[in-house]
Amino acid sequence: MWAASVDLFIYVDKFTPAVNPDYLHINARCIETIKAAPGNPRVLSLGEDAIHRIAPNTAMIAGLEDIQGSDSLEVGQYRRLWKAICKTNGDFLQPDPSLPAIDLLGVAFVHSSVPLSGPDKLTLVSDYDGYLYENASALPRAFSVPRARVVSPEEALEACASADFDPAAEVLLSGKLAGGRYTASGGLRAPGSDESDAPTRELPAIDCAHGANAVRLSGQFAPGCPVVIADTFFPGWRAYQGEDELPVWQADHSLRAVYPREDNEDILLVFVPGSGAVGMFLTLLGLGIIAGLSVYSKATRGLPSDHP
Repeated sequence: MWAASVDLFIYVDKFTPAVNPDYLHINARCIETIKAAPGNPRVLSLGEDAIHRIAPNTAMIAGLEDIQGSDSLEVGQYRRLWKAICKTNGDFLQPDPSLPAIDLLGVAFVHSSVPLSGPDKLTLVSDYDGYLYENASALPRAFSVPRARVVSPEEALEACASADFDPAAEVLLSGKLAGGRYTASGGLRAPGSDESDAPTRELPAIDCAHGANAVRLSGQFAPGCPVVIADTFFPGWRAYQGEDELPVWQADHSLRAVYPREDNEDILLVFVPGSGAVGMFLTLLGLGIIAGLSVYSKATRGLPSDHP
């Protein structure tokens, strides 16, 4: 028995070796460069395979947001958009950094394990630990758009994955809206969807602050122009400007958009999922049933068996 115990100890000791804990968080120069940039930029890490790159979960540990994410953390329509903007490297899918959808998603930095030959919008800022490029065309997390067009979800996906797509000039509305559904052939019309309604002046910048299940937009909003929030659309998001509730539109296939009613009052988006309300109701109902049965059990304890 003692021999088996010693053998097991030796095996386990080699199976789980101890390492210097200082190696757990190594400050890579490229990570520090990205984190020092203003505006909460997103990143895209590329490589010849899934190993030789900054994996999405690794970026998450460093406090960075990679648009590739993880299957378990993504919504279906975003995954479809991600696949549509990917190119194949063998069996390994990676987003194409030349596409305008990369700018729409706010990718301000592209990291690659190998040098990239383009596109022109990418500027090399570091080659110390991999190749780090800055994307001059990246859009902010929230921005105003002069025009809107209502299309089907399939048309929106095809357009957003196109090299001719211009997310700063037009937003494509499709899919679901709070209280109903709209299509390109009829139903609801997007305010400001006519090109004649589009302003010719430069649209003001919008500040976007993220909190727990909430997003606050502040700044000077352009009248009649939708605001695109480059975060995933999902039923349960609600928007408020003062005491008014604003519809939350599904924009550019998988993102969110709202139409401000006031030009200088903050907009607050909060996530209130219907499943949470149903779960809370069922929980309270179950607790009520348990409490009622407990009270009934105590009230009938000690009574004769023939008591009615």
